[in-house]
Amino acid sequence: MRRHPWMPMALGVFLLSLVLAVASMGQVWRGKGRVKGLVTDAEGKPLEGVTVRLWHVESEAGFETKTNKKGEWTAAFIRGGQWNIDFELTGYMPRKISVALKELGPNEEIRIQLQPAPTAAPAVPPELLNKVDEGNRLFSEGKYAEALAVFEKLVQDYPNTRVLHFNVGNCYAQMGQFDKAIQHYEMSMEAHPRKDEVWIAIGSAYLQLRQLDKAVHALEHVSLEKMEDPNLLYDLGNAYFLANQLDKAIPAFERAVQLKADFTDALYMLGTAYIGKGEKAKAKEVLQKYLQYDSTSERAKEVQLILRSIKG
Repeated sequence: MRRHPWMPMALGVFLLSLVLAVASMGQVWRGKGRVKGLVTDAEGKPLEGVTVRLWHVESEAGFETKTNKKGEWTAAFIRGGQWNIDFELTGYMPRKISVALKELGPNEEIRIQLQPAPTAAPAVPPELLNKVDEGNRLFSEGKYAEALAVFEKLVQDYPNTRVLHFNVGNCYAQMGQFDKAIQHYEMSMEAHPRKDEVWIAIGSAYLQLRQLDKAVHALEHVSLEKMEDPNLLYDLGNAYFLANQLDKAIPAFERAVQLKADFTDALYMLGTAYIGKGEKAKAKEVLQKYLQYDSTSERAKEVQLILRSIKG
C-alpha cells in the first residue's frame, strides 16, 4: 500500500492529542482560576522552599507547588470552590487553611506566617520523622484510614510524642468519628505548642455533634481573629444566636463575612441578628449586600420583604 507523506504527521498529532486528553483526566481540579500567595516567618521574612499542597474539596484532587526565593507561590488554571491548603517547611510548624476561591475574577492574595517548630530536648529519631511525613502525605491525599494507622502506630511506639494524638484526632474527625477525635485532641493539648489550634479542633468536633454548649466553651478559648474557617465562624455565630447571645453572634458572623464576602448564609444571619438588636441601619446595609450575591432565591424574596419593612 502506498503511504502518503502526511500520514506520519497526522498520526503524531492524533497520538499527542490522545496523550493530552488522558493526562487531563487526572487533573479534575483544573479550571480558569488563579491565586497567589506569600509565606513568611514570624518576623515577616520570606521563606523559600515551602511546600504548598492544594486540595480541591469537590473534585477530591489536588497538586503541590513550592515558594520561590521571595516566599511567593502561584496556582494557576484551577477550579473555583472550596480548597484546603497546607503549608509545610522543615523547622516550622505546618499550617492548614480552608478557603473559597473564584474561578472567574481575581482572588485575594493568601498571606501565611509560619512559626518555628519547638526544639525538642532529645534528638528525634529519623524513622519517626519519616513516618510522620508518611502520615501527613496520606492525610493530604484524603487517605484518612491509612494515615490513622500510621499515627496510631507512632503514638503506641513513641508514647512520649503526645502531640501526635492531634494527628490521630484529625484522622478520626475526617472519618466522622468526632467523639474519638475529641478524646485524642484533649490528649494532645499539654504537648501541642499551638493551643489555639487544639481548641478550634475540639470546638469544631463538638459543633458536628451538635453539642453547642461544649463547642462554645472550647472556641471561647480562641480569639475570633485567629479563626480562619468561615464555616466554623458561621456555626459558632449560630450557636450564640440560638442562645440569644446576639452581642457574641454578631462578631462571629462579621468575621465569617470578612473571610468570605459572598457567604450569603452568614450575611442573612448577620442582618437578622442586627434586627434582633434593633440596629435597623446596619441590618439594612448587610441585607442589601446579601442581594448583591443572591437576588433570585426564595430567601432573597424574604430579604426584599424585610428591607421594605425596615424604616430609617
